[in-house]
Amino acid sequence: MPKKQKEKRDELTPAKKSNASVIVGCNEVLRLNAIVKPCIEGKWDIDVFYSGSRKGVKRINNWYNVFFESGFDVDQGVVVEFKLAKESCKRWRFYGKGVEFFGEGCNCQYSVNTKLICSEKYGEMTLNNIHMTKSFRLKKSPNSSYKLDLSSKAMFLPIRMSFVAEFTDGSSKNNGVYISQDPLIGIGKPRRP
Repeated sequence: MPKKQKEKRDELTPAKKSNASVIVGCNEVLRLNAIVKPCIEGKWDIDVFYSGSRKGVKRINNWYNVFFESGFDVDQGVVVEFKLAKESCKRWRFYGKGVEFFGEGCNCQYSVNTKLICSEKYGEMTLNNIHMTKSFRLKKSPNSSYKLDLSSKAMFLPIRMSFVAEFTDGSSKNNGVYISQDPLIGIGKPRRP
């Protein structure tokens, strides 16, 4: 008998404080800084810090898990100020909005907005309007409405995204637009007030 494959949501991490990289309190908007050092080949250096300090945000199993305590959705959020590393600014600039999203799962439970500021060297990504984060699977092409099968517990939902930047160096054959690896961000909220 073939082994039953795990559902994708079974691989998600439960939304608990013990699994969190960052904890956002009730009615709090937390500011983080991300320094992005793009490269033509290999992994980009992406370092995330608490705003106003050099204290790095820890990863949990390679993820930046953002835990939202119970609170009103509109009063909580995270603003990630992302900018190019100083040594990258001469030849690199963010492209488009600076961020590309890939198949965000269960995205009806949160909002993500991005914008570039300051000559495409600096931008902001805002995560807010967080609802209780339960996972579910969508049918490929539904022809009619259907009931969602929600997970029984709150999970850290993945926000699959990458930074996008353009390299320009005279007439170099390497000129072009490049995309980073996914920095692996998960958001979780166990319940509403």
